[in-house]
Amino acid sequence: MELHQLRYMAAVARCGSVAKASEELYVSKQAISKAIRSLEQEAGFELFDRSRDNELTDEGALLLDAAQSA
Repeated sequence: MELHQLRYMAAVARCGSVAKASEELYVSKQAISKAIRSLEQEAGFELFDRSRDNELTDEGALLLDAAQSA
């Protein structure tokens, strides 16, 4: 788990989309998507419900809360 992955995850959660997070962070959409997929593989669960406009899953919300409080 790398810091930039968590930053990207937080930005997508805050912005509601990879495209908006990409603009905010000045990072390509592909880089953000790849980092989030990698983080999901490492964590062993999905972080976002992609059928619900990139809403955080319960597990994703817990991970984000833990990362922000660390």
